[in-house]
Amino acid sequence: MVVTIHFMDSDLNLHKRIICFTKITSHKGIDIEKTLDACLTDCGIHRVFTITVDNASANDGVVEYVAQSLKAMNTLMLDEKDLHLRCACHILNLIVKDGLKELSASIEGIRNWVKFIHSSPARLDNFREFSIACRMDKMANVPTDVRTRWKATYRMLEGAFKYRQVFEKMAYSCEVFQAYFLEEEKVKKVMVKRVGPPKDDDWDKALAFVYFLKKIYDATLKLSATKTCTSPIIFIELVALQVQIEAKMKGPRNPTMQRVASLMKLNLGEL
Repeated sequence: MVVTIHFMDSDLNLHKRIICFTKITSHKGIDIEKTLDACLTDCGIHRVFTITVDNASANDGVVEYVAQSLKAMNTLMLDEKDLHLRCACHILNLIVKDGLKELSASIEGIRNWVKFIHSSPARLDNFREFSIACRMDKMANVPTDVRTRWKATYRMLEGAFKYRQVFEKMAYSCEVFQAYFLEEEKVKKVMVKRVGPPKDDDWDKALAFVYFLKKIYDATLKLSATKTCTSPIIFIELVALQVQIEAKMKGPRNPTMQRVASLMKLNLGEL
């Protein structure tokens, strides 16, 4: 468990500092609270304005226990009204997950395309040969995806768009590549035909989604800074993101873009 504090000094300068880095053996709210309470006590911290955590149910108990402890010491500020804050980066992750669900079929085809070129050194070399034929980088490569890490999905899609021309050339002139998408793969213990290759509509949908991923990716990098205070910029970043989302909701007619934007705005309201 890592505990990071934001505080103001006597000159009203805002600071950010990691005060605790420890391993916890239990994820129960009461056990986490005991670890947090010990950390605050060791650092001489007795007044707490807010606690920022993700949406895990155990964290609700943590905040409740901390509130009771602060009340007992008569150091609870603003009567607990603003004690519990949800992590902005965690909410952004939820926003992206909803978008991924909306476009899972389109993205799966591109994901399988990238998976093919990384399935063996020979196939990666084959991909690079086609890249050279398309007058592109002889060391062409696309980052692999990690399903549980949306940032990896973003980098994979961004890289795939760069080599879309190469992929399309392979689709009609590479027999090994064509055969790959006729194979079956195991999904939840059931053999199903592999999704893909992606069609033009899949590329267009994924490209629309990457527009949002880019905005959220940049916001997450800023809000995840480790050496600077991020609390003063949360409001600015989230308002800017909401403006971008609403612009796409009201922009040119694009049903997929509007659906994804609507889902993102719904979760953005949780902040």
